[in-house]
Amino acid sequence: MLADESRCAVSLAGCGLIDFGLISTKPISGDPSYLKSILVSIVGALAVAILLALPGRVVIDPSGIRQRHWWRRERHVPWSDFASVIHDRNDGATIVYGKFETRIVFSPYLVEQSRFDREVKAFTQTFEIRDDQ
Repeated sequence: MLADESRCAVSLAGCGLIDFGLISTKPISGDPSYLKSILVSIVGALAVAILLALPGRVVIDPSGIRQRHWWRRERHVPWSDFASVIHDRNDGATIVYGKFETRIVFSPYLVEQSRFDREVKAFTQTFEIRDDQ
């Protein structure tokens, strides 16, 4: 089974190949001239939607937790600024809050959520991660 990042890369490559195939083909006589541009737009929008839906990469180290999405700035919560950690009951994500309203979300779609939870508990000396009310 492919990892989450590999599956996304394969999906994006597939969208790129479909777009390339649509752009490089010659129009078929009798088809409306706008049909190809609509199909290219739909497949291109699908690729952008996949990129926007990707969960941000989360890194834990002795200094704190960092999260980086490809389309926004990096968030960082040092262990000295740690405030609380919860499990979101709506989607199962683990959310780490910093003192200054910084929030890092570990998506359930990322691999090894149980490992992430164990490491957060170890660094913060928390016994359990409570569920969102």
